[in-house]
Amino acid sequence: MSKLVSYAQFDLGYPPWALDFDPYNRGYLLVGGGGGEGQKEVPNRLTLLDVSSRHSVFRAAELATNIEEDCPVSLGVLSTKDGLYAYTGLNSGAADRRKGINNHFRTFKVDFPGKAKSKAGKSTQGNITPVSKISLFSPSFCESDGQGAYQRLLRLSPAKGQASASKRIGAVASSLSKDSEIVIFNATTASPSNSDVIQRIRPSQNAEANDIDIIEPAENDFKLAYCTQTEVYVSQISYDFSKRKPKNPPEEPKSVFSISDMFQQPGRPRLRSLRFLTPNHILLLTNRGSQSELQILRIYAEGLDGDIDLRKQLPKRMAAAVSLDVCILNADVVTGARQIIVAVAAQSQDVALYTLDYSGPSKDSISTFSLYSDLRGVHNMAMKKVVLEPFKPPGLPGADSSPKKKKQGIVSTSGPLSVRLASISLSNMVVIETLPLQPLHPRKPGSRHVLSKGNDLSRSIGMYGNLTVLGFVLVISLLLLQSFLNARAAGENPSLQLLPQSLQNYLTFFGQRASDVASSSVERVEEVADPYVHSQVASRLRDFLHLRHHNTNPPDAKHQAIIVRAPEDGSGELSTEVHSDTAELLRKHAQARKWEELSKNQQQRWKQRLIEAGEWVESQGETVLKGIFFSELAGAVGQAAAEAFAGG
Repeated sequence: MSKLVSYAQFDLGYPPWALDFDPYNRGYLLVGGGGGEGQKEVPNRLTLLDVSSRHSVFRAAELATNIEEDCPVSLGVLSTKDGLYAYTGLNSGAADRRKGINNHFRTFKVDFPGKAKSKAGKSTQGNITPVSKISLFSPSFCESDGQGAYQRLLRLSPAKGQASASKRIGAVASSLSKDSEIVIFNATTASPSNSDVIQRIRPSQNAEANDIDIIEPAENDFKLAYCTQTEVYVSQISYDFSKRKPKNPPEEPKSVFSISDMFQQPGRPRLRSLRFLTPNHILLLTNRGSQSELQILRIYAEGLDGDIDLRKQLPKRMAAAVSLDVCILNADVVTGARQIIVAVAAQSQDVALYTLDYSGPSKDSISTFSLYSDLRGVHNMAMKKVVLEPFKPPGLPGADSSPKKKKQGIVSTSGPLSVRLASISLSNMVVIETLPLQPLHPRKPGSRHVLSKGNDLSRSIGMYGNLTVLGFVLVISLLLLQSFLNARAAGENPSLQLLPQSLQNYLTFFGQRASDVASSSVERVEEVADPYVHSQVASRLRDFLHLRHHNTNPPDAKHQAIIVRAPEDGSGELSTEVHSDTAELLRKHAQARKWEELSKNQQQRWKQRLIEAGEWVESQGETVLKGIFFSELAGAVGQAAAEAFAGG
């Protein structure tokens, strides 16, 4: 298994089903699971783990839940300055469910260890105690016992400000119930009740929610997104926490993205998970058979469909992905630029870590995916879930910034900063990886942070690499000086030999070869140089099609001609050129044809390419493609395209 700077694992003694970090970087992870109702040999438990050490994990507190009830299967952590409140999804026992009672939503109080002292003066263990239980779903949920209904999802909005004053909302979603339902509630109380319910959502066609996420673009103004297998929905929620009621009547969620119907069973992609990256960008995880893909969905103003901006296929060896999470690092105080960490877990027991760079609100764009680490064989059984710890930089309210020590059981994380990654599988193991962070500009106060680019080994390699370069520069300098002395000697024996003649001959040969390579490189660059701008190609075509789709005249649309070209190597990359007019375009690409001039087979092939490249979606229709030129007389598709063109 590939390891990062730090790696630790812990055997819980029971199969875990859900986990969540304390959101204030105090080094605690809460885990819930067990064998389920009536499984005496596999206990149902909630466990608080101390993960503050980079190389070991300790059990800080544990509670055995009622063996006659189900085990915790969903989990969210509400943090206070003294401890945690754990919201869990935990079904009532069979006897209660037969009576129409299923208090699926539970709250537990989690006290950090060390808060109290024993008579011997030693720090005590932490403590977990039940607080409340209630049913937040509609009565029909309790009528679904025969179907095995349960609270599958629980998601809280990001924690902000100080731990004792963070105002948050939450959402839970049912599974296998008679009526599929999502319930949004006020999550500032230790014991949410039905009076705290903000909104009830009934997904279209009774579809179940596969995942939920929440973001807070402005104070007390939230966006909630959820996905079914084929669609993504977004809703706006403004909530007055002082009055404990919505500021405006809740609106039904709007569908912003739908997987194209052109994909037929069994090859149709399925949405597995989603996470907000910014208020306008949602990261999607899709599975299509055993192949998984990450997509970035750009969402627009109300009433407009979203577009896929970027796609990243996961390695085929990972098979179907099972879980997704992100950690959004702190932003630059001037530009708002920031880095986003993406973790994906797959059935193959592997975890892929990527980074994305967000430009900030002014440009509001996101970079392509960059692979940071490929962790193989993290577990020895199929994985269930991966979770990234939220990041609170030093000095931010609610974050720890004092020297590393334990104070009232709270672990501070100053010094080398990091983000923890936790994962669980079908085994009893929890695995913790520590991802090192570094300031992007170390000498700049309040610099934003990014993932560290290497460990001590890479830094050593870099140091020796620098020494090698320095030595090479020194040798070249001596060679130049030797040449100067030789020239001064004007054919006579040089008075001073700085370098052996054999080394001089070798370096002269090497220099000539380098010159030849450089010259040929310049020639190749000149051959492929193009007077048309290829940067921002994708966004230009995508924006052009989006404006057409919504009946808006694109800038200079009447005076420009656009051509989309397939690559010569037959890969999925597409390029776009913008010409001043059609005549100019055809002078350079005589074989190009407008959309309406292509055959049906060619149009179908191009639609597939555009979808895979994230440039066009079925919902935009073919009308937006009319008038655009396409050229595929290259590489693997050249011959077929030529025959099609010849046939008219």
